[in-house]
Amino acid sequence: MSEASPAEPLPETDPALGADQLHPTDRAFLAQKFAGGPLIFGVIAIASSVIILGMLPGALGLRAGIDLWQRGVRRGVVVAGVVTSFVGIATSILCALLWGSILAGVLLGRDAMRETERWRGEVLEPFSLTAIESMSGETFSFEIPPKDDRVERVVLLLVGVGETPSAEAIATTVRVAERHPQCRLLVVTPLATRDVGKAFATIASASTAVAVVGNDAMLPAPINSVSAFPTTVVIDGEGKIEFALVGARNEDEVARLFSGEAARALAEREQALRAASPRNPNPNRASEGR
Repeated sequence: MSEASPAEPLPETDPALGADQLHPTDRAFLAQKFAGGPLIFGVIAIASSVIILGMLPGALGLRAGIDLWQRGVRRGVVVAGVVTSFVGIATSILCALLWGSILAGVLLGRDAMRETERWRGEVLEPFSLTAIESMSGETFSFEIPPKDDRVERVVLLLVGVGETPSAEAIATTVRVAERHPQCRLLVVTPLATRDVGKAFATIASASTAVAVVGNDAMLPAPINSVSAFPTTVVIDGEGKIEFALVGARNEDEVARLFSGEAARALAEREQALRAASPRNPNPNRASEGR
């Protein structure tokens, strides 16, 4: 009887063979092999997916489970491990997209806030807007700067139709506007028509009449460059931008915009900073030195 050459692999130990063709000893070993590994990897993947670390243990669990299944370990725990590992990978990808969108929103929001801060003090070219009353549907023209001496400020609330922050901003600003008759509120929808904006404002303002300006309005620079919604722009009686603010705020903050308190407080703070700056020494100290 001839012996097999040492250089030739034995059929029962060939890794390319299927599970049914393995040596009975090997099949017994694989059957007793710990099959809960993929499930453990899957659980770790799901638990760490929130911080986008679930893809690595998820991939390991998925691979281990598939290998066990192909080698004949057909147990429920293996199936559970493969499923949880796949869920961990998918959840990690979704969390990565979510964190990316949040980060992009924060960065873009900060840019928009810095941009609007530079608008304060700019005098706008006179312009007029055609608005529609949300309740009656009546259209009218409103000029800025206002010709009515009773109007101290015009508040432009630029919103995005269908966006929750914009709806909250409309509801809050409308409630504040009712307490400040000396101010005129105009809701502007730069990306939607007047009729669409009117429907959105009517729902958001809880049936309170709102003047809405659609995307046909010719807004002057720099207001025409607004891309973050909601954005509140306060214009004084002379057509100068008194304050600009990005985002939905509470009633107290909005009330300070309508009363002019926010602009006055900011001006006083900037004046104090300029006075304390080394580049602008105190005039009294300079005279004492002479």
